[in-house]
Amino acid sequence: MLLALTRYETGLLVVAAVFIVFALTVALVIPRSRPEFPGRQLGIFLVICVALFAAQFTAVLVLAEVGEADEPVAHEGTTPTETTPSETTTTGDTTPAT
Repeated sequence: MLLALTRYETGLLVVAAVFIVFALTVALVIPRSRPEFPGRQLGIFLVICVALFAAQFTAVLVLAEVGEADEPVAHEGTTPTETTPSETTTTGDTTPAT
């Protein structure tokens, strides 16, 4: 399968795609036909922008957190072992070699 996405990743992708398509449309397409955009509809435009930003932010927080909780944790099959510090012995000659 080309893209093996979970439900949560698909949700994030859909919300991001809507936000991206809106941003590109508003930035590139609409100004060609309506140079005065947003004009008198500035309030509506700002509400839509804030709503899409809030939707994306919420999707990232909620869906990513839920997606992490559902993913199985991969273990290597090894158990951590306790290590003890090893002692080093000195030979008594502490002068540097020249």
